[in-house]
Amino acid sequence: MILVRDSMIVYNGDVNASRVVRRLHADEQSIRRLLNDNKKRYGNELNVVLKPADNGGGGAMMAVETFMLVCRLAEELNIKLEPAKLNEAEHKRFNLVSLERGTREPLQLFLPKDGDFEELKYVDPKRTLTLILTTDTVLYYTGTLATKQEARPVPYEGIRKVILSYKQSIGDSIIVMIKPTAAADYKFVVNMLDEMTINDIKYYALRDLKPEEIKLLDLQPFEPVTAPVEGLVVETPTVVETKIQDMPTDVSFYLEPENGLLYSLNKDSRDKAKKIHPVTTANIVRVIEEIARKQGKKTEKLLVVVYGDNNARYEQFKVLMEALKQQNVFNFKMVSK
Repeated sequence: MILVRDSMIVYNGDVNASRVVRRLHADEQSIRRLLNDNKKRYGNELNVVLKPADNGGGGAMMAVETFMLVCRLAEELNIKLEPAKLNEAEHKRFNLVSLERGTREPLQLFLPKDGDFEELKYVDPKRTLTLILTTDTVLYYTGTLATKQEARPVPYEGIRKVILSYKQSIGDSIIVMIKPTAAADYKFVVNMLDEMTINDIKYYALRDLKPEEIKLLDLQPFEPVTAPVEGLVVETPTVVETKIQDMPTDVSFYLEPENGLLYSLNKDSRDKAKKIHPVTTANIVRVIEEIARKQGKKTEKLLVVVYGDNNARYEQFKVLMEALKQQNVFNFKMVSK
């Protein structure tokens, strides 16, 4: 299985001898079906080789996210994985490059710190630390969550001690899953991502809450807005601030508690920002595409800055990240205030 962007290339046996090569969408349903079918066919002799790859345009980030998804599903199905790099035949046949250490672009916040999974042979639940972000408290547990008592609370000020303790116990192969609830704000999420860098965590990802976590811990997941793209309204808020960082940009996005999500072009000041309503992935994608057209650039080449008020809601932050990902915008700057 070769992971590229939001798809995967699948073949059996030797790449030079294989006549059947499939390209599948890398969603959970497709991956689960693929693993199930091959497990039924090969049984315990099944050997899955997993190869994250990158063909440019930000594919590295998606490949890593898909890697984590495949590992989780393989764990559920009791299938062992063998991560590896692309060989020369795969380079040539599929025109791909390996996702190797040191290829990570600046501020790709959902990527593990290093892109080389060579030492990560199998994702063991005992090596996974889950951090659930609430208003100002983190619920943390390792492995799988069976009871409410297993998720222990700690204030944000104490989470670094928890991370370092588990890292010392598990080692550099520790995997951290960050899961914001509806109560988490922008500052909390960004601070937690900063902790991954500060504590030199190689493997981490932002994830949605699982149904069992929501039920056991009585949590409130965020509900994304699903209004149709036809409902897009772009307007200028009545209350504005004019402070802006002096950095090169094609577009600046602003996440604010009162006004929601706004954007401005180039060096325009904050008071010229326009509001996007409702805040949906489709509506943001429309804005990004229009900005790219006006700038005469491909969307992945846009210089993007995201300004987040510390009290802004995580729901809108995640929708913005999803829209940027869909448009292959992975190299952006984030500023909190």
